[in-house]
Amino acid sequence: MDKLDDLPTSDDENLSPQEEDTMKRYFDVNDNTSPSKKKWTIDWKFVGICVILFIILANPWVDGLFCKIPYCGENNLMLLFVKALIFAILLILVQIFVK
Repeated sequence: MDKLDDLPTSDDENLSPQEEDTMKRYFDVNDNTSPSKKKWTIDWKFVGICVILFIILANPWVDGLFCKIPYCGENNLMLLFVKALIFAILLILVQIFVK
C-alpha cells in the first residue's frame, strides 16, 4: 500500500485507460454524455402535429361522424376509446414518417 506522501499530487499526469474509465464511471469527470448533463431537445414539428391531431379529434363534428359508424357512437365511453385509439395510431405513424 502506498503512503499518502508518495502519491502524485499533480493533475498534469496522464491517466491510464483504466483510471480514465473509473473516473468517468464513478466521478462523472469530463463526460458530456452523462444523464445529468444531457440537454432536452424538443421536436416542435412533432409537437405541432400532435396538437393539430388533438384539435381535430376533440371537435364535436368529429363525434357526429363517428356516431354514423356502427358500434362506435352508441355510447360516450366507446366513442372516447375509438378516438384515443385513432389518436395513438396517428401518433405512431407521425413518429415513424416525420422523424
